[in-house]
Amino acid sequence: MPRRVALLAGVVVLAAVPSAVWLGTGGPGGPSAGPPTPPVATAPPTPTAPRPEPPRPALVDPDPATARAFAAVRGRLHGEVGLAWVDADGIHRLGGLRTGAAWSTVKVPMSVAALRRPQGDTRDLVTRALRRSDNDAALALWTGLGGGAQAARRVDVVLDRLDSAETRTSSSVSEPPFSPYGQTRWSLTDQARFARALTCRAPRDPVVREVLEEMAQVEPGQRWGLGGVEGARFKGGWGPGADGRYLVRQLGVVGRGGHRVAVALAARADSGVFADGVADLDLLTADVVTVLADRPGYSC
Repeated sequence: MPRRVALLAGVVVLAAVPSAVWLGTGGPGGPSAGPPTPPVATAPPTPTAPRPEPPRPALVDPDPATARAFAAVRGRLHGEVGLAWVDADGIHRLGGLRTGAAWSTVKVPMSVAALRRPQGDTRDLVTRALRRSDNDAALALWTGLGGGAQAARRVDVVLDRLDSAETRTSSSVSEPPFSPYGQTRWSLTDQARFARALTCRAPRDPVVREVLEEMAQVEPGQRWGLGGVEGARFKGGWGPGADGRYLVRQLGVVGRGGHRVAVALAARADSGVFADGVADLDLLTADVVTVLADRPGYSC
């Protein structure tokens, strides 16, 4: 079992008077107040400029404390792993595993895209896709987005706007019988940037805020890795590669107090077994992500 780490936690209607209307009290045969008062020129309202997105974090070396923590845990892991995170200094990465199939982590941008154009049961489908990683719900969201290339383009719009423009959603099946979107290649660094942009957008975007709320309520059976961190918003994904070995991965945001760190991590055990990959994400979270929580968090 992963050890839990506490890190976060009536109307009056006024008729408009046209400027050309005579404003005096006089009329034919009556007193006059003189010529009409010229209208007062008013400047048009200044449009509110959209709030700029936070600049893309630069890739920099990890701080020594986190690098030491990763080195200490490395010998206890079951295979290759990767970790990327965004903090106040920029984006960092450790480990040799840098990218792979997105699997169910792609349900996060897909849910944002679907909620931009909700249909009858979209919200229920998003809840099932994010809390339970329900594949039937995800397929229904994909179909509602138009399926195929059209759905992929709509998910790509979300990726573009949330600092993950290097990732393009797969629209065709490359590994039958698995979904096309689950085979999207999504690097850990791009995922960490996406997670950070997601939280930065949330205060002014109710759709993104709704998705983050769902990510805080993942069911107990999937609360490994980042799920062992109190208050984490996260989503996991897992599936076998062409060699049958399982890739297990997560993206999310953790923090303590006012600090937030966006994290993406992945493991592929030498045994190829899903449970060994999960155990590695538990170790990385308990021994390395806890160190990240003491780092100054990113700002928006």
